[in-house]
Amino acid sequence: MKFDINNAIRHSRVHVIILSKSLAASKQCLDEIVEIMNISSCKTPSEVTVLPVFYDVAPFVVRRQPEGSAYDLQNVKGSTDEERKRWAKALYDLSCLKGFEFFTDRQTTYQWEELNKIASKVEAFLNKEAISYADQQKCENLYQEKLNEVSKVLKSEDFNSKDVFFLGVYERNKPRFAELILHKFRGQFDAFCFLSNAMVEGSDSDSLVRKLYSDLIRKPKQELLPLNDVKRTYRSYYQQLLRNKRCFVVFSFIANNIDDMKPSLQVVRENLKNKSLVVFVSRFQHLLQKVLKIDKFISLSLLDDNRGIVTICYGNKRDINEAFIDHLQETFSMVGLDVHLESKERFSIDSTSLQKSEVVLCIVSQSFSIGEFEGILLNAAPHRPRVLYVLYGPHCTSESTSKSCFNIRVNFEESELKKAEFQMMVNEVLQTLKERREEMKEITDFPVGLTKRVNDMWAQMSNYLYSSNNAPQCFGLLGMGGVGKTTTAMSIYNKIRNQFEGSFFCLNTSARVAADASRLVSLQREMLQSLLSEKQYQDGRIRSAAHEEAFLSSYRMDPTEKHDQGGRIQSAACHGEARLSACRMDLTNDDEVHEKALLSSKLRGINALVVLDDVDSIAQLEVLYNPICSSLGANSLVLITSRNRKILEHAQSRHIFDIEELSEESSQRLFNWHAFLKPEAPPHLKEVSESVIGACKGLPLSLKVMGAHLYYESDKRYWDESLHFLRTNEKDIFSVLRRSLDRVESDQRDAFLDISCFLVGENDVVSCAYLEGAYGRGWTHLKDLNSRCLLTLEREEGKWLCDTKDRIIGMHDQLRDMGRHVVRKEERNRAWDAESAKLLLKVRCLCFLIQNMNVCPVDRNFFNWFLWNTAKRMRLRVLHCVAFQ
Repeated sequence: MKFDINNAIRHSRVHVIILSKSLAASKQCLDEIVEIMNISSCKTPSEVTVLPVFYDVAPFVVRRQPEGSAYDLQNVKGSTDEERKRWAKALYDLSCLKGFEFFTDRQTTYQWEELNKIASKVEAFLNKEAISYADQQKCENLYQEKLNEVSKVLKSEDFNSKDVFFLGVYERNKPRFAELILHKFRGQFDAFCFLSNAMVEGSDSDSLVRKLYSDLIRKPKQELLPLNDVKRTYRSYYQQLLRNKRCFVVFSFIANNIDDMKPSLQVVRENLKNKSLVVFVSRFQHLLQKVLKIDKFISLSLLDDNRGIVTICYGNKRDINEAFIDHLQETFSMVGLDVHLESKERFSIDSTSLQKSEVVLCIVSQSFSIGEFEGILLNAAPHRPRVLYVLYGPHCTSESTSKSCFNIRVNFEESELKKAEFQMMVNEVLQTLKERREEMKEITDFPVGLTKRVNDMWAQMSNYLYSSNNAPQCFGLLGMGGVGKTTTAMSIYNKIRNQFEGSFFCLNTSARVAADASRLVSLQREMLQSLLSEKQYQDGRIRSAAHEEAFLSSYRMDPTEKHDQGGRIQSAACHGEARLSACRMDLTNDDEVHEKALLSSKLRGINALVVLDDVDSIAQLEVLYNPICSSLGANSLVLITSRNRKILEHAQSRHIFDIEELSEESSQRLFNWHAFLKPEAPPHLKEVSESVIGACKGLPLSLKVMGAHLYYESDKRYWDESLHFLRTNEKDIFSVLRRSLDRVESDQRDAFLDISCFLVGENDVVSCAYLEGAYGRGWTHLKDLNSRCLLTLEREEGKWLCDTKDRIIGMHDQLRDMGRHVVRKEERNRAWDAESAKLLLKVRCLCFLIQNMNVCPVDRNFFNWFLWNTAKRMRLRVLHCVAFQ
């Protein structure tokens, strides 16, 4: 039976491992995991894949096997120390792989839906394997010039004069070239070792050395050599075996820190002979050239720099509204694609752009038919790109294409733009170009005037960037709230992120640290993890969190509030919580210093793109910006957005770009898209809409919010009222934004105020649960407020382990401040920080009006006094930031 299982494991291409609570109690299951991980480590990712499914078990439990947990290996009956060490290593490696999480007590989806995801993942891998040969041929064609360069190296005098030759390959994206080198040249060597992810495997130096010896010495299908034999008993014998072979070793995806790899590097430097070849693949250029000191350097940066090209083909421009063509160009430019606009006449003369394009968007209109386009495509393009059709205008077409193609219909004379269909088209393009959406920043629904602004800014930035080789270059985006600084920064980030070895975008910095200064430490950790992409870093964070929890537990008293028969609230935990708060503050300060040191050391030499959005204090610069100034590579770029010029000057910005209000034409387009979902206003509202646009003074946020506010309102009298309101309060931005809030129903208004005070930055599932409990409706309020442009639903970042549909509640800082302004001046019934709480609680009569309170740990003494004296006489909802985490 055991032989059959092991035989099945060796011949399987996909391994799905269900990590349940009871799995670690079985020695047989643990041994099978060891066998699977050993086999997968010997093969490339395209040959074998392993999918862990964490079923009612957190990944860190599998990774660390904490004492007393279901994965405490000390509890496995009849196990030896050697077995437990082997199991622990296999479980650690397994937990670092991307997989799925399922918790029966908190799952919001059905179990069959999760099973369907797993099945889809398996099917996708097997389907990819079915076409792997074609993909390999395509990759070989793409990298043919570089493969020829490797062939010349193997025949060169320099290579033949050395016992071992070190080749460095600089590749920023997925390391496909390493696999191509292995497949093409391994037949010229006696033995080979391919480390598909040296960054993770190198985290255990002993295991990496063991794998090197095992792959280069052992016979096929033989188990890994015992670690003790490699390190001590037969070490000299194994070294002699290596010296008699011509070996080929590939270290793929090497991290910026190679301290754990030094023992394995020593092995290959001292023991490989007979014209052996060692290939290092990394996305850190300085590591290859200055640290590893390679013999030959091959850069794939030009291949990596190629942005996806989209060509938009149209007939006569008079048949198509110019604003719609601009909307197409702006949307694809904002996601970082290279967009070419070509008329059918130009295509007939010069088809260069068509030949380079992987995707062509054809606008079929009265003057340009599908048949005409396919004729041009047939004659002009040596290969057929992916074609998507936009059927524009009132005419009906009965034409069919030569093959099934994606298409959408656009007819502004009869209907408005269908946003969902348009977004599907954008997704189709990105999927075709294999652009990774998770690495992009969210695009706005209707980008206007961005392309020219971003291109002009990048032209200036690149001049500064490439003319200086001394230190990272910092640039600032300055402007009032709502003018479009963040949107511009996102567009620049999407455009140029592929030109750097790492990238990080810190969105809404000031808002994220406003409620709790300790979140600066979290931002430091996010920056490290994003720029390094090291899973080991997250493991270190788990250890730190466990240490902190253990330390704090010695100070923690039972905080549970007990009610006696008289209904009095007993807060005996007051003194203990005060000590706990002080301890947390000390640990936070220590963490902040520690993370600053990590930023300075671990990021050294990396050429990175870092965007710090909405920085409003010198303290934020000192924690996030200063440590990376002296460590990042000379070709790095830091972009900071702020409303305060002094902040940008303090950062010694090379150039500060002033973000100005939109022009009259751009203002009109942005407003019309939001108010009508059309390029132009209907005739009876054209005059009043132009007046409303003028009253918004070119401020994108005002145009967006007012447009969404007036959407679907066809009564001119209502438009006139709104215009009168804007003109009366034209100098008060809060009043302009307030207009959109005054028309919503009472519960929805309260929900907006709650979100602006407490829920910005929180998970949408948690926020929905709170709103449903408070007002009876959760998703309804979130969707309605989102449709009115009063909040956004953004993807949750940092979910590296498994896919998630969770989103984060976002809100523009002007809208957030407007909501808090309403609460502070009118409602006076919510407290979101220490200042607002003290202000309300010091006025005895206001204590009875408070509905919601966000408790800050450092003010717990004050809060306990408040509970004792007032909370027992009123209905109060207490919101605690930590509870939402």
